Amino acid sequence: MWMIRQLADRMSQQRDKWRDPALSFLLVMQCFTIYCVVPAAATSSRLPSSVVGVLPLIFASCVIFATHKGSPLMIGLAALLLSAIIAVLERFNSLKDFLVAEDALAIATFMLLTIAVFRAVFAPGRFTGHRVLGSIALYLNIGLLFGLVFRLINTVSPGAFANLPPNSDQSALRAALEYFSFSILTSVGFGDIIPVSPIARSLSVLEASVGHLYPATLLARAVTKIMRVRGD
Repeated sequence: MWMIRQLADRMSQQRDKWRDPALSFLLVMQCFTIYCVVPAAATSSRLPSSVVGVLPLIFASCVIFATHKGSPLMIGLAALLLSAIIAVLERFNSLKDFLVAEDALAIATFMLLTIAVFRAVFAPGRFTGHRVLGSIALYLNIGLLFGLVFRLINTVSPGAFANLPPNSDQSALRAALEYFSFSILTSVGFGDIIPVSPIARSLSVLEASVGHLYPATLLARAVTKIMRVRGD
């Protein structure tokens, strides 16, 4: 019993040590996913789409390290469990029912991750540069989350978006909807992919609103906190 308690204390100390750096690592992994893995999976048949399905496991692991205890840690553990299920369902993404289940679980996972990262970034304690990077990771997580929502809409209601790759090519479809999501979030709006259905249009407007408000509120708050710490 004493050895188990000592091991638990050591694990807690290690998690405290890596809590804030885990937020920076999460940002690195997200950038690697968005700018490298997803486009590569869409353009190369040598990279299986299941590789992308495993990435939420890594994201969830980062969140668990970034959270100390209580509800944020439980949220991270729940996200890790859902991510493992998604990795299994990814092998059956040619079947519509499995694809809908995978998308729904992925949305739930990224919602949990978003909540956990938010609570880790703005948790009590000294505000570090790692937390500022964590707030950027939170912003990217919103783009990934909406990309999954758009994919679920397109799966349930084909034709909800115009100018998308066919549903049979899931890797290309994932990349296209992720690209569309971030173009909406950042208000770039190239116009090559168009939301057609009312729900797709409504959610596109919602994401654009979040994309405008987040940097002006939460990201500005994070920068203000780190500047205040450096000023002290």
